[in-house]
This record gives sequence, structure tokens and C-alpha cells, in this order.
Amino acid sequence: PQLFWVLRGLWAFHLVRCSFETALEFARRMNEIALGRKDRALQFEAHLCAGMPQLFLGEFAAALAEFEAGLALDSPARDRTPTFITGLDVAVTTLAISGVTLWHLGQPDEAVERCASAVRVARDVIAHPFSLADALSMAGWVHQLRNEPAQVAVLAEDLLALSTEKGFSSAALGNLQLGWALVKNDDEARTEEGLRRILEGLAAYRSSGARLSEIYFLSLLIEAYIHLSRRDDALATFAEAQALAELLGPRFYWRAQLLCLEAELVKDEPERARWLYVEALEVARAQGAPGLAQRAESGLKNLQATEKFSRQPS
Repeated sequence: PQLFWVLRGLWAFHLVRCSFETALEFARRMNEIALGRKDRALQFEAHLCAGMPQLFLGEFAAALAEFEAGLALDSPARDRTPTFITGLDVAVTTLAISGVTLWHLGQPDEAVERCASAVRVARDVIAHPFSLADALSMAGWVHQLRNEPAQVAVLAEDLLALSTEKGFSSAALGNLQLGWALVKNDDEARTEEGLRRILEGLAAYRSSGARLSEIYFLSLLIEAYIHLSRRDDALATFAEAQALAELLGPRFYWRAQLLCLEAELVKDEPERARWLYVEALEVARAQGAPGLAQRAESGLKNLQATEKFSRQPS
């Protein structure tokens, strides 16, 4: 099925360059070929390829449906040939990215379980290091979304050790995630190391030419700057992330998160901050994303509590 794999290559190029609609169209053509051949392994790949751009377009329920449809096709007898073509085991990747999707859909515990399953399969069942690196990075993503720096640090250190041993480019992701965790852990002895790791990881990621996760990684840097009370650096980085987001349009999955970050940066302007949190909440609800909505709701509550405290007589 040479055409299928040509389309898969074009899909990957457009996905990492954030051309999500184009990537989705290639995925649909892949699915037509897979169905015509009655090839379950190719159908599994096509479902993953359809779900990924839908996730980044903020179509979380549709993305999860594609991932679940793919996982339903899996079996111990599945043809493993595609792993040698793509470099990744489709089941591991689907388990891991579906975990990220489940967090957005308001199922954080299920998200952790799904990513843990991906790590277990990659490490213990198929013993495939590159798939393991992918699973570790996505598990770290889920724990970062849950604001659990200790867990992120453990996963990131595993990812860094594996990437260094095997020479994988995923070392950049490990540095980004570990750096965020070190800053958020409030270990003063390693705070500067954490910030340095984020900056080095971001530079390494950009040097690859990929754009898919750039805004997310910039968000980690913004959070670190906010945590360290470096508002000017946070504002400059936010302007960079916002400019990139505007190029991707209103459907981009990270829009609500950027609105929340902006609200945190202007919390000394309560009315503006409130408006931003409300907009983030509306975006999250429109996307059917309770995980994103919860951050906006939490921000609103904290803002109201701060205002109430400031109005109390001294």
C-alpha cells in the first residue's frame, strides 16, 4: 500500500507544521485506502492520524472517538510492520494521546491511567524505546496539565535518560518538562537550572523545524516566569505565543489556556482579568472541554477571593 504511506508522510509534515485541516484531509484519504483493503492495521493508523489534528483543532470528543475506534481494532496478532515505517507503535501512541484528550474532556484520572498503560506497553510488552519516549512525554504532559510537578519530574528524568542513551531528539521535551517541574517545585537551589532547561529545550525544539507544540512550550515558560515573579519576561513571551496563536485561528485547542495565562498576567486589572477568564470559560465550553473550563473557573474564584480580601478594612 505505497500510496497509504506516501499520504502518511504528507500527513506528518502538515501536522507538525500546524496545517491541521490539510492533515485531516490526508487522514481521511488514508482511511478510504485502509477500508478498501480491509486492512485493520492500516485502519488503526488512519484513526490515529484523523484524531491528532482534531485534537489540535479543539475537537476533543471527535478526536477521542477516532482514538477509541483505533484501539478497538487492536489485537495481539496485529501486523507490526507499520512500526518499522513510522518509528512508533500505533497502540502506544494512541493510548498516550487519548490520555491527553481525556484530560481536556474532564476525565483527569482516566487520563493518567491511559498514559500509564501506554508507558507499560512500550516498556514491558513490546520493549520499543522510541515509542516509550513518546509515551513518557505525553504522560508528563498529562501530569503537567494536572499541575503535578513531582510526577512530571520523575517522568521527565526517565525521558531524558532514555533520550540521552538512545540519541533521541525527545531530550528537548524532557528538558522542557523537567525545567517546568523544577521551577514549580519551589526548590530554590534548582530554580535557575529549571529555567535554563526550559529555554534550552525550547531552542532545541525550534531547531527541528517543528511547530506543533511550540505554543504549549511557550506556555510552560510563561508559567515559570509568572511563578518567579518575572512579569516583564512573561509578558514578552506571552506576546510571542499570542502572535503564533493568531496565525492558527480561533479553533486552535490552546486558546482557552492562553486566555487564562493572559488573565494571570493582568490580575492587577481585575475587570480585564475577569473578562479574559469569562472568555476562556466560553471557549472551553464551546469546545466541550471541562478540563480547560475548570482552569478558567478556578481563576475566576481566585480573582474574586483576592478582590474580597482587598476590600476588607485593614
